[in-house]
Amino acid sequence: MVPPVLRKKRAPAPMWKYIEVTVVDGQRVLSCAAPLCTQYKGKSDNASRAKEHLLECAAARALHPDIRADVIGIPVRVGGTGAGGAGLHGSTGAEILPPLPPYVLNDWEQRFAMLIFGCGLPFSVFHSPEWRSMFLVISGGRFSGRGDPRTVGGARLDAASGEVMAHVEAAVRGADTAAVTVDGAGDVNGKSTYNVMVCLPKPLLLGSFRMGLTVSSAPNLLLSFRASLPASLLYP
Repeated sequence: MVPPVLRKKRAPAPMWKYIEVTVVDGQRVLSCAAPLCTQYKGKSDNASRAKEHLLECAAARALHPDIRADVIGIPVRVGGTGAGGAGLHGSTGAEILPPLPPYVLNDWEQRFAMLIFGCGLPFSVFHSPEWRSMFLVISGGRFSGRGDPRTVGGARLDAASGEVMAHVEAAVRGADTAAVTVDGAGDVNGKSTYNVMVCLPKPLLLGSFRMGLTVSSAPNLLLSFRASLPASLLYP
């Protein structure tokens, strides 16, 4: 009789050292083990979201400076925050570097957001623990990607739009001639939006406006059209 093959039990992922698991009404509930963390408490049993939280949790990182390296599997020297070296499985070629100054990190995240906007990619791109882990590995634990999605869709989008519009305005002011058109379109909610396009001959989006409850007559469209233009183009 052939003896059964004994399978070696897989060790739990390193992230579970930093996550508390409780059972509430028969359901597993996850919480960040850092006492000062208030953002990740009593969450549903989702390992990907738990890992994502640990990569960004300042409270957990204050207690465990090497938590990012541990969660994404970069071996570090005993004593913490050192360069990644040879572990039980050899060297990964990765290194944990000192953190970036806040203004440098802000610049990196803004540039990354500009890349997403410029390529027309959805905000959800690169927003996963796997991508964030990859960015942390290649940056030495200093950069995890686009940053907070609310910031990306708010302040970073505003900054990116302002930068793009500055280039558009400069191009229009420097053109000898330009053709301006107003193109109506409907959004996903069925509301009409009017896009103002300028051709130099390269087409550029100059602005957009909605009429709301106002009748879309020629005089009203002209008023809304003028109001949508940058002030620098109306008043030299």
